Amino acid sequence: MDNEKYNIILEACSLKKDLELFAFGDQTIIGERGLNLSGGQKQRFQIARALYHDADIYLLDDPFSVVVAHTGTHLFKKYYICASRELARLCGVCQAPIVQHFAESILGSTTIRCFNQEERFMDTNFKLVDAYSRPKFHFSSAMEWLCFRMDMLATITYATFLVFLISMPTGMLSPGVAGLAVTYGLGFSMHGVIWDLTVLENNIISVERILQYSYIPSEAPLLVEENRPGHEWPSQGKVEIVDLQVQYGPHLPLVLRGVTCTFPGGMKIGIVGRMGSGKSTLVQTLFRMLEPTAGQIWIDGINIFNIGLHDLQSRLSIIPQDPTMFGGTLRSNLDPLEEYTDEEIWEVSFFFFFFLI
Repeated sequence: MDNEKYNIILEACSLKKDLELFAFGDQTIIGERGLNLSGGQKQRFQIARALYHDADIYLLDDPFSVVVAHTGTHLFKKYYICASRELARLCGVCQAPIVQHFAESILGSTTIRCFNQEERFMDTNFKLVDAYSRPKFHFSSAMEWLCFRMDMLATITYATFLVFLISMPTGMLSPGVAGLAVTYGLGFSMHGVIWDLTVLENNIISVERILQYSYIPSEAPLLVEENRPGHEWPSQGKVEIVDLQVQYGPHLPLVLRGVTCTFPGGMKIGIVGRMGSGKSTLVQTLFRMLEPTAGQIWIDGINIFNIGLHDLQSRLSIIPQDPTMFGGTLRSNLDPLEEYTDEEIWEVSFFFFFFLI
């Protein structure tokens, strides 16, 4: 890495102040979709990343689209099979957002029409299709490149065979056998076999992705029969955190470093800290969305890492920063697992209504 160039770009993009606020500087873990960054920080980080590449032309429309186009061009290799395999993988990556966006648009079509946002969603769909068309075009070009060269090779082989056949002495080969060989030689082509082998190798990418998913560590079991808490747990709400250490990966620095504290039951506790200090990480660990490297969390005398995920997460509740709504009725959003009666749902709804008033 060019440290001098790196520091100049940080200064030009006004990122040094931001890095000073982060606990681990430029080694700080960025949350999903830049959750722990503001909109301005996201844009400046994108600009800094583009500047570090030292390109001649910058198109500041959508930095992610530029990266995809650059990657598509870069992955196009000297060798056909390697290039076609990577292009097929890139096509699969670019195809998924199209399907997801189309499905979401169909489900929310009524809302889209109500707010007169049809054109915006169509533009987004066109951009996703364009991003998919780039690697797909190069992939099709690579296939045509293969077919043309295989046909050329077959033609040269056929012509060589004809010259050899004509130059043979008279009477060494019967005219019928020679004519049969020439007739079958007209349909000789190598690109069919090579094409099938190449398509097979490209389709093996799906198997590779399945294997990748199969090696992802599984979550803890939903239920641990020998360590199931009682129906009234937690009754007090006392939370004890003992030497809690959490990191997002085995090769990454600790986000929570030996946190030890006690939250008495029935109390309202506020956790205050700057951005990136680990507030959201602590909440995720409490729900066991992140498994700690070391330490324990006790709720009313029960170690939450010894019980099943269902027993833990079904007894706790959270109001997230980003509201999440599911497709369906209002009742299905209030009770997704259908564990309560209509009377209980109405009772809670009325209580919440009068609480707001």
